[in-house]
Amino acid sequence: MTSPDSGNNQEDENLDVELTDEEFEQIAGGLRALKEFKMKNANLMGKPFRIKNKAGMDVRVDQGMIYGGAHYPN
Repeated sequence: MTSPDSGNNQEDENLDVELTDEEFEQIAGGLRALKEFKMKNANLMGKPFRIKNKAGMDVRVDQGMIYGGAHYPN
């Protein structure tokens, strides 16, 4: 149960996802790679951008994903 002062609500608690060690490492590695990619490409700093692959899949990366509270494991 969340505290009324926590800023979280019941819906926030339902966002927790349990991952296997392998899934966690894949995601953590992806976050580290994304941070390094953005740091090496100064023109992307401070701007949202889209990552695409040849198969047509894409993901939009915004400031919240990079700096807004995301934790990057070492």
